[in-house]
Amino acid sequence: MKNKLIINIVLVYFVLLAIVLVVQMKLSSNNDISTEPLKDNVTYSDILSDGIVLYDRSPVMLVNQKQMLVNADNGAAVPTVTDDRVMVPVNFFENAYGAVVSTDKNKQTATIRLDNIALVIDGKNHTATLVSASEEKTLETDGEIELKNGTVYMPLECFAEGFDKELSIYNSTALLSDKEPQLTEDDVPGFIQAVEPQVNNLPSVDEQDKLEELLGSGAVNIFNTIGESIGFTKTENPVSTLGLDTLSADEPSILKTDGEYLYFIRDNNLCVARAGEHPETISITNTGIDQVYGLYNSGKYVSIVGSTKIESDSSDDVYDGCIIAVYDTTDKTLPVLVRQIAAEGSYKQAHLKDNTVYLFVYKEADSSDGYSVPKYYDSANSSVSDTKSLSQVRYVPEMADKAYTSVLCFNISDMGRALNIHTLLGCGENYSLTGNSLYIAAPSQPGTSVYKLNLQDTNLSYASAAYVNGNIPDRGCINELNGVLRLASWTDDIANVTLLNDMMDVTDSLSDISTGGNIVNARFIGNRAYLVTDNSSSPVFALDLGDEIRELGVIAIPENTAAVRNYDAEHFVCIKDDGNISMLNISDISNPYEEFSVQAGGNCLYNKVLLSTEAGILAVPLEVTGTAASNIAENTTVTEITTDTTTEITSISEATTEAVTTQQNTLPESGSYVRVYSPDIQSHGFIHINTVNLEGDEPSDMLYYGNRLYIVTENKIVSTYIE
Repeated sequence: MKNKLIINIVLVYFVLLAIVLVVQMKLSSNNDISTEPLKDNVTYSDILSDGIVLYDRSPVMLVNQKQMLVNADNGAAVPTVTDDRVMVPVNFFENAYGAVVSTDKNKQTATIRLDNIALVIDGKNHTATLVSASEEKTLETDGEIELKNGTVYMPLECFAEGFDKELSIYNSTALLSDKEPQLTEDDVPGFIQAVEPQVNNLPSVDEQDKLEELLGSGAVNIFNTIGESIGFTKTENPVSTLGLDTLSADEPSILKTDGEYLYFIRDNNLCVARAGEHPETISITNTGIDQVYGLYNSGKYVSIVGSTKIESDSSDDVYDGCIIAVYDTTDKTLPVLVRQIAAEGSYKQAHLKDNTVYLFVYKEADSSDGYSVPKYYDSANSSVSDTKSLSQVRYVPEMADKAYTSVLCFNISDMGRALNIHTLLGCGENYSLTGNSLYIAAPSQPGTSVYKLNLQDTNLSYASAAYVNGNIPDRGCINELNGVLRLASWTDDIANVTLLNDMMDVTDSLSDISTGGNIVNARFIGNRAYLVTDNSSSPVFALDLGDEIRELGVIAIPENTAAVRNYDAEHFVCIKDDGNISMLNISDISNPYEEFSVQAGGNCLYNKVLLSTEAGILAVPLEVTGTAASNIAENTTVTEITTDTTTEITSISEATTEAVTTQQNTLPESGSYVRVYSPDIQSHGFIHINTVNLEGDEPSDMLYYGNRLYIVTENKIVSTYIE
C-alpha cells in the first residue's frame, strides 16, 4: 500500500511537471514577441534582467527584457495599475512564470502553483493563503477576485508576498523583480521613459520569424473577415443604409468649396470654378491619378485622395498604391502639385479631423513575397523610408485577417508638418475613427476585443483595451460621444449594447436583447441607439441610453423602403426607389407612423440623396421616364405648394390638405432631375423649393453652402438658390 502511495505521488508530480513544460513550450512559441533587449540602458538592463514590467491597461509586458503578451489567450484582458494596487488576469502568471493556474468562478477562487508552492486566493473571504508541503500560511495582503467579462483578476501584491518578489509601482508602471530595484527618485523618470515605449502599446512583430509565425497556418486564434463570419451582404437588407455619418469625421468627396471657389473632380481631373449663381470653370488640371475617391480643401491647398501606380524617387520600384496629391491653388487658374504621399495597397477609407487626414490603406500579407511590409513614399521628406522595420510594425493580438493596415496621418494645411505612418498587422476592417480615438475591434471567441488608440494631431498612441460579448459587425456599431464609447454586438439573434468610459471600463450594459435577427449595423443619435437587423419583419430595434440602457422596441419601417436617413432622434426619412419619400414619426416606438410623405415624381437615386438637417434641406436626384410619369399622373394628387413656377407631386394627408392649394400640373419630361425640399415637422409636409433639370446627366455629387445647392455632373456644374 505504501509503495502504491509513493508511485501515485510520483505520477502526480510528473503530470504537473508535464503541464508546466507544455505551458512553457506554448509560451516560447506563441507569446514571445521580441527577443531584443532594451538598448543603450545598461543600468536599466541590469534592473530588468530578472524583472517584469507591466503598464496600466496595456496588453504588453517586459519579461527579462523581452516583450510578451500579458494574456496570450485574450489580449484585451489587460492589467490595471493604480498607486496602491495592481490587478492582473490570472493567465499572467502562466505566461510570465510558467505557473499552473486554476480558477473557480462560482466560488471566486484562484490557485497559482509554482515551485511546489500553491497560492490560493479566496475572493469571498478576501484571504490569500500560501500552501507548501511543510506549512500553510495566511498572507497579510487581502485576497481579492475580480471577474471582468469572464476573465479572473487577482492582486499582484499577493503573488509578490507569497513568492518573495519585490513589487514597485511608478505611476502607471509596475515592476516585479526578484530583488529590490536600485532606483533613486532621480532615476525613476529616466526608467519610465526607457520602458514605457516598450510596454504601453500594441505588441511589436520585431522579427521575421515572429512575422511568419503570426501569419503561418494555425498560429493565430482567428483569421476571419467580419463580413464572411456574418454571411451577409448589404443588398439583402432594405434599410442597411440607415443613418447619417455618425462618426464625426469627414470623408473625401467629389465636390468641396471655400465659399468663393468650388473644387471638384471630373474624369480624374482637378477642376476649379467660381462659386455663385453661374459657376464658371476657370482651370482643369490633369492629376495623372488612375482613380480619384475625393478631395479636401484647406486654405490654399487642395488634397486629392486616389489610387494609382506609385514611383519612388529613391528606387526603381513601381507598385499599386493609395495616394494623397496636394496642390497649391494660390493661382486658381494654375494649381501646382507641391507634395505627394503614398502607401502600397488598396484604399479603404479616409477621414479628416482637425486638419489631419487619416488615410487607411490595406495590403494583404502574401507569403510569396515573404509577407513584405508595405512600401511608403513622401515626396517632401526623404527621411520617410520605403518600408517600416518589423520592430515598428504593431499587431492586434486577436488578428482579424492576414493583412497590413497602414494609417497615414497627414496635416493638409501645413506642408512643413512631417507625415506620420503607423503600420498595423491583422487590424481587419472593423475600425472606427470616432470622437477623439481610433477603435479597433477584433473577434476573440466568443466575443470581441476592442483596442483604443488616442488621436493627437498626426499621432496615434495606444490607450487601453476592453472585451465585450458578441460580434461587432460594422464600424457604425462603434461610436464615441462625450468620452463614452457605445458598442453594439450580437450573438445568435441576441443583441448586446455596452457603454464604456474613457478608461474602457464597462459602466453599463444590456444583454440578451431579442431582436429576431443578427445585428448588421447601428446608429447612435443623442441618447438613442438604433440597431439594424437582417430580419425583414423587425429591421430596426431602438434603445434609450439615458440614465440606464432601456429597450424601446421594434420600429416598423414602411414596405419597399430602399434607404433610411436619420432626420433627428424622433424622425426617420424613408426613401423608396420609386420616388416616394415619407417622414416616419418614431417618438413613440410602439406606434410609429408616416407623418407626411411626397411622391417626387421618378425613380430615386437614393444613394445620392443629400440631407442637411442643420439647413433643413433634402435634395433628391431622380430619373424620370415616360412610363413612370404616366403611372404617377394616374395615381397621384398633384399640388402646388410654393409661389414659384415649379411644381411638386405629392400625396398629402388629411391633416395637411388645408395648407396647400391643389391643382393639376404638367409632369416633368423624361430625364434627370434634382428636387429640393424642406422637411417641415411643424407644418407636416415636405415644402417644395426647387426642381433642377440636369438635362439627362446624373449627379456625381451635391453640396449645400451659403443658401445655394451645387450639383456636379459629368458635363456641367449647376447652382440653384435655396430660399
